[in-house]
Amino acid sequence: EEIHRLDPHRDEVALAWAVLPLLQGRLEEALDRFSAALESNQDHHALNFGKGLCLERLGRLDEARGFYQQCCDLSDAGDDVIQRLAALSLAQQQTDHTISLYSRLSQAHPENVWNYLMLGQLELSRGDNARAAELFERAITIEPENFSAYDDYIESLAESGAYQEAIRELEHRMEEEGEFPDSHIRIADMYAQLRDDQAAIDHYEKALEIYPDYIEAVIKMGTQHLRMGRFFEAALNFNQAVELNDRLICAYVGLGVAQIGDGRAAVGADTLDLAVGLEPNSGLLFAEVARLQLKMDLRHKSPMHMESTTVYGDVPEQERDNLLCLQMERHRQALMKHPQQADLHYRYAMLLRCRGKNKDALNHYRNALQVNPSYQKAAMKLGLSLWEIGEKQEALTVLRSALSAASEYVSLHYKLGLMFCDPIQFALSVDQLQLLPGQDDESMVHENLDLALQNMGLVDRCQATWEALCKLDPDSPLAYLSQRTMTQLSQPADTRRI
Repeated sequence: EEIHRLDPHRDEVALAWAVLPLLQGRLEEALDRFSAALESNQDHHALNFGKGLCLERLGRLDEARGFYQQCCDLSDAGDDVIQRLAALSLAQQQTDHTISLYSRLSQAHPENVWNYLMLGQLELSRGDNARAAELFERAITIEPENFSAYDDYIESLAESGAYQEAIRELEHRMEEEGEFPDSHIRIADMYAQLRDDQAAIDHYEKALEIYPDYIEAVIKMGTQHLRMGRFFEAALNFNQAVELNDRLICAYVGLGVAQIGDGRAAVGADTLDLAVGLEPNSGLLFAEVARLQLKMDLRHKSPMHMESTTVYGDVPEQERDNLLCLQMERHRQALMKHPQQADLHYRYAMLLRCRGKNKDALNHYRNALQVNPSYQKAAMKLGLSLWEIGEKQEALTVLRSALSAASEYVSLHYKLGLMFCDPIQFALSVDQLQLLPGQDDESMVHENLDLALQNMGLVDRCQATWEALCKLDPDSPLAYLSQRTMTQLSQPADTRRI
């Protein structure tokens, strides 16, 4: 504030002066400051973007679009501008314009699977099945660039127990041919055999630095954490692997539905069979996460994801191996108290599938969708379960609904995306949701937040982030807020306050 008083016309000073109230949630004040700063520099990219963001959060969407477009006209638009324009177009059901914007993002980031999945769903919504199939197929074929990490000489060294020599040989190959994810994974595997835990983790992390979505590296790193008794870290990795596997399932389902819509019924059916084959991977990983959560609860006597029940307090030592059954019992008891929690039904259904109780799982997927019709992941799993038991027509109906950009689904995604534009204070972002049109009732704000988190599959991610914060800095104010948020999210929606 003092620097701005002394030198108000320097661009970086004017920008910081305007951004400050924006980060603190004082939107009208921020809007006035951005407007004042733009009077002397109308062509400043960040000032135009900031004013657009203020207008968008205030619900003045058409005005916001104008300032975002000004950013595009001034220079090559950054990802942030294109993403906000795409979000606005999606929220206002301007499908063609949304497709053009996501196409720009996919060209700029050809390795980003999410852009192709969104484009595929948008093309399905306007009936272009052939184009949708191309996009879903592209999402499936994105893989990290690798040379074969398998080498007869290196493997012979490893098989003979000469791991250090095999590691040196593979590192020498990387110096000559470049670093690839598979190479780091193979080195990490050998360090794990040598019981060099830190070196193994370092190389799994290097593989993920090169290709962050490499599911093999995520699973193997989780397995290494599990082997060393780091249940919390293992659960995070396995949960990330569930998300990655679900994303691949979504691509296969989209491809299969598009192929059937394009008149290639037999090919589409084969593709959906592949999706059904992938689905148990998510279930097995999810079940492992559930076991690890209970292990942590038993270790610390402090439940992380659900309210306390009598189950784990009375577990004899000899019965603790049956963690999955115990976790299922926790879910069952929680559902008896809170039958309107869609996420509980979804989680319970996943665990039931792992135990082979498919009929019961179907019922709970349906229950989740009755509570929250926009719950895409529940719809996807229900559709695949129906396809597996031969209910093809109902399965296709459910899967198409899971892929459709329903108005309420789009609205919730848009609002959640808008919230996360503010990376500084999550709580303030929740408050700012109330400024959106049609959100006069405070209880609806929190209900929309909960539903949006479910729809985007982010419940576990947010929970893990808050728990990590509490673990790293338990005495900080943010840790207190995180713990409070987790406590509130465990309550029924009609009593919840964040």
